Amino acid sequence: RFNERVCIMGEAVSDQTLVRAFERVEAAREDVSLTYFEFTTLAALLIMQQAGLDCAILEVGLGGRLDTVNLVDTDCAIITPIGLDHQDYLGSDLDSIAAEKSGIIRAGIPVVCTETEPPPPVLATAARLQTPIHRRGDDYDLAQSAGNGGKLQFTLDNQQMPVPAPPLPGAYQFDNLAAALCACALLNPDFFERQPAISDAIRNTRVPGRLQKVGSTPEIFLAVGHNTLAAEAVATFLDTPERLGAGTVCVLAMLADKPAEKVAIALGES
Repeated sequence: RFNERVCIMGEAVSDQTLVRAFERVEAAREDVSLTYFEFTTLAALLIMQQAGLDCAILEVGLGGRLDTVNLVDTDCAIITPIGLDHQDYLGSDLDSIAAEKSGIIRAGIPVVCTETEPPPPVLATAARLQTPIHRRGDDYDLAQSAGNGGKLQFTLDNQQMPVPAPPLPGAYQFDNLAAALCACALLNPDFFERQPAISDAIRNTRVPGRLQKVGSTPEIFLAVGHNTLAAEAVATFLDTPERLGAGTVCVLAMLADKPAEKVAIALGES
């Protein structure tokens, strides 16, 4: 549903809220021509402003430098692993795409990377803008905590916090959780004093469409990833010991501009 693009306090906004925002944008633009994403992003920002939020999480979808969402100056940027996608717009190789993604970096504003070795263009942009960059495994981490009831241990510099494992399938969710915790810690001085609330938030986290289980007999999962990197994450999930031997049927539907064959190959190797 289109409404899932704009969520307030965890709930997708109503049709009426969207329509009112669209009408405001339409009236304000006058003779200015807007693309689909420019129009909808402005509507989303208007809805967030009217909700009086303390903070908002914005996803930069197409690259970074020229993405509509990038008109907002962030308080903290998170860069997850970069794969080949939208190559007609962003370039044919990972370095070109990473250079576009680096466009979300602002001078002096912290950047959180889920990788220990971010792509060279990300490091170069951060160095040029004198931006502090936080790398998984070097500056922060999330690891199993021995003898602590299966809990994880989040570490940032010399501070630590025990947290529960996310109730989400897929190993990549641990990387995402680690980055989210790091960003929260950088933005909130009292972060390490709020362990109970943060643990409750993790236990209640749900991410629709990311290996979302919607059936049990048989098991049915929905995964909206549409590039090879996303397919490899699903394949890694299917290759876990508890799932080996369980026959898996894949139903794949993709737009013509997506690498359907490469995605199918990546899934077929699991």
